[in-house]
Amino acid sequence: SEDIQDQLVSPFQKFLREDLKDLKEVRKNNDKISEKYESAVAKYASVNKSKDPTSAQEEAFALFEIRRAYFRSSFDYVHQILVFKDKLDTRFSEKVMGAMYAHVDYFQYSAEVFMGLKPAMDTLKG
Repeated sequence: SEDIQDQLVSPFQKFLREDLKDLKEVRKNNDKISEKYESAVAKYASVNKSKDPTSAQEEAFALFEIRRAYFRSSFDYVHQILVFKDKLDTRFSEKVMGAMYAHVDYFQYSAEVFMGLKPAMDTLKG
């Protein structure tokens, strides 16, 4: 039980605390930039381009800049998701497989011990 706790549960909890925190921070940043982008799109759409071309050009430039930041943030978020998934797949599967092999070895050794006791048990039985 302690072995499972030390080998699986604790590292998994640490992984979730640290790496999930990083993922949440990137998502939060992406959400903020997404809101700014949506606001810039709405602002640009509301500008009367024929009456105020200078204002329209300024809004177009602002939209271009925030769109670039939004794309960059979105790529960072997707990258962080992929990194998180990769770490989860590799770390967790390695830990689970390690624990399973440890249990196989333990039970295999136990079976060998009991098979060694079989002749003595047969003698006592018979």
